[in-house]
Amino acid sequence: MNVQPLWLRQLRQSISPSVLALMYHRVAEVDFDPWDLCISPAHFEKQLQWLKKTNRVISVNQLVDQLQTGKLTHRGLVLTFDDGYTDNFTVAKPLLEKYELPATFFLTTDSIFNRQPFWWDELQFLIFDTHLLPQTLSIQIADENFLFDLDDESELTQRLMQLQKSWKASSPPPSKRCSLYLSIWKKMRPLLHNDQQKILAYLRNWASSDVQIRPEDSAISLAQLTELIDHPLIDIGAHSLSHPALSDHKEATQRHEIATSKNILEKISHRSITSFAYPYGDYDSRTQKIVREEGFSIAFTTNAVQTRGRSNQYQIGRFPVPNCTGEQLQKQLDQIL
Repeated sequence: MNVQPLWLRQLRQSISPSVLALMYHRVAEVDFDPWDLCISPAHFEKQLQWLKKTNRVISVNQLVDQLQTGKLTHRGLVLTFDDGYTDNFTVAKPLLEKYELPATFFLTTDSIFNRQPFWWDELQFLIFDTHLLPQTLSIQIADENFLFDLDDESELTQRLMQLQKSWKASSPPPSKRCSLYLSIWKKMRPLLHNDQQKILAYLRNWASSDVQIRPEDSAISLAQLTELIDHPLIDIGAHSLSHPALSDHKEATQRHEIATSKNILEKISHRSITSFAYPYGDYDSRTQKIVREEGFSIAFTTNAVQTRGRSNQYQIGRFPVPNCTGEQLQKQLDQIL
């Protein structure tokens, strides 16, 4: 790694102050986390302890104001959470309150009302937690007839469980079940909600699965969302209606996903929703145009880049926070800020 000399980093920071947005998803202990979405509650609290000491955490609304003036908080930090898992409310919120730190929760609005698990979680449970799967799968996904042979991995053995537990989706799949999961995930990612649910229904029947998804693995409820309204530390942002990869769709579909999520949240909260986070960090020029036209003041990507005075307010980067202690997080961020 080419690390800049300290004097050079300090000079650049003094010339061009920057803010770094941090991206969280879940604060939970799970057995299997292929996408690194989870931070343990213990690690999260250690991170908040360090963040509090920095005295550099600002809210998304403060960042918007600073971008308008071009005067950013020196080495500022912004806390954001994507998707709207229940543990954001039950675990993250009390800790944010304890350390008096502001954060924005970007909510996928369909999930609040249908009380269904996020599709990627249900797919994970079906493939990895079902003890005995049929050896072969034949399923129509979009316009493709997808075929897969699990061979000798139909039964979930201890060896397979260990392989799964240590696997990350950014690495090559170490087993056929991992390959099956990743292949279907990639094919489902561009689809809209109804098509995803048809595929999940087919897979449930194929797997004859009795796996029960825990309530804490679902989205926050409407009652919990109502409690967040007017919270002094928690701000609500939109994360689309059903979490599609927006750039894969026509402009009308993108606008429906973006505008409807905003309208629903505004109707519930009786206030303007002005921040947006692109699902999967996926967007194109049409997406940015729609977000601007629908009245959002800022939109966040998943690119781990700093925000500076001249940054595009609809391309604000975020650093994906790892499951680590506050000291370890500090060391990583010191290489960026």
